Order: sequence, then C-alpha cells, then structure tokens
Amino acid sequence: MSVTTMFQDQVQKTRSFVDRVKDVYGKAYDKALQTGKGGLAGATRISAALEPKVRQSIDSAHHFFDSINQSLADKAIPECRRSNVESARLEEKSCAARHGISDVGASRQDI
Repeated sequence: MSVTTMFQDQVQKTRSFVDRVKDVYGKAYDKALQTGKGGLAGATRISAALEPKVRQSIDSAHHFFDSINQSLADKAIPECRRSNVESARLEEKSCAARHGISDVGASRQDI
C-alpha cells in the first residue's frame, strides 16, 4: 500500500467521521430549537458524549501523519548520513534527559 493510498484512506475516513458528527450536531441543534432551553441540555449531553470520539479521531489522525512524516524523513536521509543523524539524535535525547526536557528534535548543526 503506497503512502498516497494510505493518506487518501485516512482522509476519507476522517471526512466520513466529520460528516457523521455534522449530522449528529445538526439533529441536536434542530431538536434544541424545537424544544427550547430544555433541548440545549440534550445537545450538551450529546456533545459531551461525542467529545472523546472526536479527540480519539484527532489523535489517530495525528499519529497517522506523524508516521507518514517519519517515513518520508527516513527516506530523505542518504544512507551515508543515517548513522550520523541517529548518533546526533541519541546524544540530544541523552542531553535532554539529563536536563529534564522531553521530546526534542535533532538540530541541523549537530548532524
């Protein structure tokens, strides 16, 4: 499966999810308008129920794009420089761990 196909599949899944969310919110909004303030409580319950699913989808998309980005970065580094990049990254992680910093990227001057 190519990166383009994986990307298109993920975009389609996200688009379908967004469409479903729009439908649910649209129905909740219509119901709220029909029933007055009492309907807004129902819309609040629906949105509270949907929030974890939306967050999960966003996290899933974020992870997917991170994977694509990492794959493209791995392919972009020439084989002859790969060990230098890996060494620099490990050294930077070690330094960050000593100073209590999390998730740092390798700087270009170290490579």
